[in-house]
Amino acid sequence: MSPSGQLIAVQYRFAGERKLGIYDLANDTFVLIPSPPGRHFGYPSFSAEGTQLIAVEGDGVFGRDLVMIDVKTHAIRRLPVFQSGQDQKIYYPALSRDSRNAYFVEGGTFSRFMLKSISLISHNITTLIDKDYGFSAIYRPTVTASGTLYFSAMGARSPELLREVQGVGADGTATIVYELRPGGRPVVLYPELERARRKAHRNIDLTNFDFATRTNTAYFLDPTNRGQKPSPVTGLSQPWNWEIHSLSSDGRIERLTDMKGYVGHLAVSANGRQAAFTNDETRSRNWRLMTLDIASRRVREVKIEPAA
Repeated sequence: MSPSGQLIAVQYRFAGERKLGIYDLANDTFVLIPSPPGRHFGYPSFSAEGTQLIAVEGDGVFGRDLVMIDVKTHAIRRLPVFQSGQDQKIYYPALSRDSRNAYFVEGGTFSRFMLKSISLISHNITTLIDKDYGFSAIYRPTVTASGTLYFSAMGARSPELLREVQGVGADGTATIVYELRPGGRPVVLYPELERARRKAHRNIDLTNFDFATRTNTAYFLDPTNRGQKPSPVTGLSQPWNWEIHSLSSDGRIERLTDMKGYVGHLAVSANGRQAAFTNDETRSRNWRLMTLDIASRRVREVKIEPAA
């Protein structure tokens, strides 16, 4: 979602190829962003003013470089990250509020994921979380005006952070939401909530975490039918239903949707007015793109005509 909630950057597949486009909710139009031959764009994120996208450019195997894309003209500026021959992958880029730096996740060897930043001026790269203090997976970070990062991650590797994770009743495989302030180290963002939900076995997973920076509100997906009984026909339990929840700064949790299906790929505008997500009632990866007006809780489907 763009910061205003008007635009959605959509990554999708068409005829077996990865594509990137922008849907404008104001006039219900969808525009393809062309990529160079043999390349594709993924993991898009908007700049603070909504006029640019930052995305990962790949060749079908690895995300090699970052690209800045002008939303109106589709002009591309490439930010080289890896030298030829390196096998790391890039994920989840996000721009600072002044668009002078970009943050990204780097997947190293043995599932050791790191968090780094790159200057859009000098192209110098800084490691914020190295492989020794990294995680087995890091997901999309959200950047505040002060440069604080919020992100979810699993598999904390540092003994110090692992003790903190264990202190909230979790283990090394748990997915936890973290805060990383400039010059600091990652810390558990919601320790009391993490501890309480595990102690009481509450239905709070903070899955697919996102954060509306202007309203200081977190959003996440949570399963609503943990105790579902097996089907009398197949003997198997259907996958959980997932719904969108909000978590305010005072700890109040509200359920915002009633989709009764498999919800995924949550993205929230910075102003906290709109959310976009995918929904699949069949649970067979037959994704439909949906929007949620957070104030009214109105959900509608967005019809996209894929462009070749």
